[in-house]
Amino acid sequence: SSAGDVAADEAERALTGAADLGLPQEPDWIDSFMRLVFEQDFDSAREVLRKAIAYGVNYSLASQYAKVLEEFLER
Repeated sequence: SSAGDVAADEAERALTGAADLGLPQEPDWIDSFMRLVFEQDFDSAREVLRKAIAYGVNYSLASQYAKVLEEFLER
Protein backbone atom coordinates (compact mmCIF):
# COMPACT_ATOMS: atom_id res chain seq x y z
CA SER A 1 0.00 0.00 0.00
CA SER A 2 1.47 3.29 -1.07
CA ALA A 3 1.24 6.57 0.80
CA GLY A 4 -1.20 7.74 -1.87
CA ASP A 5 -3.50 4.79 -1.17
CA VAL A 6 -3.42 5.55 2.55
CA ALA A 7 -4.23 9.21 1.89
CA ALA A 8 -7.05 8.21 -0.47
CA ASP A 9 -8.46 5.82 2.14
CA GLU A 10 -8.35 8.52 4.80
CA ALA A 11 -9.98 11.03 2.44
CA GLU A 12 -12.73 8.52 1.65
CA ARG A 13 -13.33 7.89 5.36
CA ALA A 14 -13.53 11.64 5.99
CA LEU A 15 -16.00 12.13 3.14
CA THR A 16 -18.26 9.32 4.34
CA GLY A 17 -18.14 10.42 7.98
CA ALA A 18 -16.61 7.12 9.13
CA ALA A 19 -14.67 8.82 11.90
CA ASP A 20 -17.97 9.89 13.45
CA LEU A 21 -19.56 6.45 13.27
CA GLY A 22 -17.36 4.66 15.76
CA LEU A 23 -18.67 1.30 14.62
CA PRO A 24 -16.56 -1.63 13.42
CA GLN A 25 -17.13 -3.07 9.97
CA GLU A 26 -19.22 -6.25 9.87
CA PRO A 27 -16.64 -9.07 9.72
CA ASP A 28 -18.69 -10.99 7.15
CA TRP A 29 -19.46 -8.08 4.82
CA ILE A 30 -17.85 -9.85 1.85
CA ASP A 31 -20.03 -12.93 2.35
CA SER A 32 -23.12 -10.74 2.68
CA PHE A 33 -22.17 -8.75 -0.41
CA MET A 34 -21.58 -11.82 -2.57
CA ARG A 35 -24.76 -13.55 -1.35
CA LEU A 36 -26.81 -10.47 -2.27
CA VAL A 37 -25.16 -10.23 -5.70
CA PHE A 38 -25.92 -13.89 -6.44
CA GLU A 39 -29.50 -13.33 -5.24
CA GLN A 40 -29.59 -10.35 -7.63
CA ASP A 41 -30.47 -7.96 -4.79
CA PHE A 42 -28.18 -5.33 -6.26
CA ASP A 43 -29.46 -2.36 -4.25
CA SER A 44 -28.75 -4.17 -0.98
CA ALA A 45 -25.34 -5.33 -2.25
CA ARG A 46 -24.49 -1.73 -3.15
CA GLU A 47 -25.49 -0.65 0.37
CA VAL A 48 -23.25 -3.33 1.96
CA LEU A 49 -20.34 -2.09 -0.16
CA ARG A 50 -21.08 1.55 0.67
CA LYS A 51 -21.09 0.75 4.38
CA ALA A 52 -17.84 -1.18 4.06
CA ILE A 53 -16.19 1.87 2.50
CA ALA A 54 -17.69 4.14 5.15
CA TYR A 55 -16.34 1.89 7.90
CA GLY A 56 -12.85 2.01 6.47
CA VAL A 57 -12.37 -1.01 4.24
CA ASN A 58 -9.37 -0.59 1.95
CA TYR A 59 -10.41 1.39 -1.12
CA SER A 60 -8.61 -1.01 -3.49
CA LEU A 61 -10.51 -3.96 -2.04
CA ALA A 62 -13.79 -2.08 -2.30
CA SER A 63 -13.01 -1.23 -5.92
CA GLN A 64 -12.54 -4.92 -6.74
CA TYR A 65 -15.94 -5.77 -5.29
CA ALA A 66 -17.52 -2.79 -7.05
CA LYS A 67 -16.26 -4.30 -10.32
CA VAL A 68 -17.93 -7.62 -9.41
CA LEU A 69 -21.21 -5.80 -8.86
CA GLU A 70 -20.79 -3.88 -12.11
CA GLU A 71 -20.22 -7.11 -14.05
CA PHE A 72 -23.42 -8.61 -12.67
CA LEU A 73 -25.37 -5.45 -13.46
CA GLU A 74 -24.20 -5.61 -17.08
CA ARG A 75 -25.57 -9.15 -17.54
